[in-house]
Amino acid sequence: MISAALRSAQVLAAGMTRSLCLEASSSVAAAGAASDDTAADGGASSAGRYFLLLAEREEQRIRADTDWIEACLDDESLGLSEEVSGILRVSAGKARLLLTEKLAQFRGLCEDNMANGVTQYCDLNGFWAICCLQLQDIGRMLATCRQIRDCQFRRVPPAPPSPPAPQQPREPLQKRQPSRAPARQQQRQQQPAKQPALAERQRRERLAELKRRGRQRLQHAEDSAAPSDAADAEGAEGVQIFA
Repeated sequence: MISAALRSAQVLAAGMTRSLCLEASSSVAAAGAASDDTAADGGASSAGRYFLLLAEREEQRIRADTDWIEACLDDESLGLSEEVSGILRVSAGKARLLLTEKLAQFRGLCEDNMANGVTQYCDLNGFWAICCLQLQDIGRMLATCRQIRDCQFRRVPPAPPSPPAPQQPREPLQKRQPSRAPARQQQRQQQPAKQPALAERQRRERLAELKRRGRQRLQHAEDSAAPSDAADAEGAEGVQIFA
């Protein structure tokens, strides 16, 4: 079971190594393949040997790049610009830091595993996955340095962005007719408020009309009663005279 787990780890680590575009010489690759088989067949105690082999491959590749980068930085005849020398110096510094800290710590864990220490296969596998992420970043930086070297140590301009696709003319939008729903709703809201006022006004008009008619009838009655009173007065005077 342990050997099968080691073989699975070997396949996983090899796949991650290929995805990082790791380069190795043919002699190291041949020796590494033989060592991988030996490590996988040796049991759990050989896990440290297997991961140590992977770390050594990466160290050789990184050291090969940092060596020529540092040599170029020391060569004043190249006339490196500040921008190019800054890129080379930062890349070499981060690569050296990865070798002296992270990979050195990983080598210690591998040696502890080979000495039957407390470090287990799962510990090495998890730590190596973290190292692979940092190796990927360093690999991109070193690839940029190689590209600068191939261009006679000139900064490679980034590729221009692709032109945007031509936009098709849009059809003119038809003018939207304003909705009459808000006006109708406002009218419906105003109608209940107008109805009491209208009823009150009509009531007052009817009352005023009734009063006007009452005054007319009263005036008419007074006018018709005035001649009768005058005739009665004249009759009374005539009676007294004849007496």
